[in-house]
Amino acid sequence: MNYKKIMELAHKNLAIGNFSLASYYYNMAKDSKMYWTFAMEGLFVLELKRGRFDLARQLLEDNNVFFQENMYNYLAGKLENIEMNFETAKAFFHQVYKKKNWVYRGNFELAKIDLELGDLKKAQEKYAKINALCNKKQSRNALFGNIDIAILKHEYEKAKVLLNKINGQDLDTNEKIEYLNLETLIAYFLEELDTINYNEENYFYNLLVSSSDDVLLEHIKHHQTGNYECPFLVSINLEELLNKVREDIKEKNGSIHGHCEKYVLTQDNEVGKYKDGTMTKDVCVITMLNTKEIVTMYPVKKSFAFDDENLMNDEGIRRKRKL
Repeated sequence: MNYKKIMELAHKNLAIGNFSLASYYYNMAKDSKMYWTFAMEGLFVLELKRGRFDLARQLLEDNNVFFQENMYNYLAGKLENIEMNFETAKAFFHQVYKKKNWVYRGNFELAKIDLELGDLKKAQEKYAKINALCNKKQSRNALFGNIDIAILKHEYEKAKVLLNKINGQDLDTNEKIEYLNLETLIAYFLEELDTINYNEENYFYNLLVSSSDDVLLEHIKHHQTGNYECPFLVSINLEELLNKVREDIKEKNGSIHGHCEKYVLTQDNEVGKYKDGTMTKDVCVITMLNTKEIVTMYPVKKSFAFDDENLMNDEGIRRKRKL
């Protein structure tokens, strides 16, 4: 059996959001000793993309003795970071960031945690290390990180200068989206949205220039009517839920992901249903970085260990981020 081809098919389907086929191929690849670890990493990432943080945690716990040590520490750190346990995540990433072939991954994830905890100088040091030791694409990701730091410090002119360094580089599809989102966000902070060339695909721009929640609600409705892993229940009044979570996040800290911040909030009643029948009361709310401007929301399923460190409500972090 050609396991290399099977893994390629799994990665391809994961990238395009065909989670059922991705799962099928990753489970096939698990039969190969050579590809087992990579297949398990794929299944782990798959559960994160599905918003099944409970299953991602279960996967790690059930297979921890079989994972290669560096891979286990890296994946466990990713999960703890998503579930707001920043100090626990940091401990996992400290196990890998000096290891050969893990310098970029370890330092990049540690820098992200520094941002979340408000330790911006420490994050800059890690981005500098990536710039010195890693390849061009990884260094560019570090530059994106430094732009995030400038935004968190309210240094929007500096953020604009840093972003201009990326302009003209050979960007892949995801980097182009990152660039467009940051360009729009910086223009918003500088009150220069009128300088952004209109592009109907620029979702950030369309949100920010809208005088109502129409654009946002239209986007969120796709998570109720579309073919998603866990759509909103049809009984959910999305406008009411949006207004509720908007109030709920005002005095909370989020985890930072791709120039956005993520909050997971538990509601009083079920809001979504997975394809396997699992119900959930948890809603993931995404905002633009350093704002409470909501980009989207959708049902997820957090694990029993979510926010064990109670950092979502930590006022100290909130104060440091506002400096």
